[in-house]
Amino acid sequence: MAYYGFVAQGDTSSASDCRVAYNELSSKYNSANVQIAGFSTSSDTPLSNRANQSNFINAKDYHVLYWSTMRQGPHQGAQKSIRTDLSEFKTS
Repeated sequence: MAYYGFVAQGDTSSASDCRVAYNELSSKYNSANVQIAGFSTSSDTPLSNRANQSNFINAKDYHVLYWSTMRQGPHQGAQKSIRTDLSEFKTS
């Protein structure tokens, strides 16, 4: 099955942003077409088994990819990224 979206919780301390991204994609494209890694759709607490490099590599064929991770560098803030071929979604 070709899934439409992939939402991944990387190494940030809260999964609330991933839940929001998942809920928005699910309401628009049906939850059966959106896969997740590293979080539960019912909790803001990330799972101990977070999304990893393999998840990222395998997500290349999805239409929408949302990945939550910590920045590396002097500003150390959370970084949220969305890769998409749809103009309605934006990188934040």
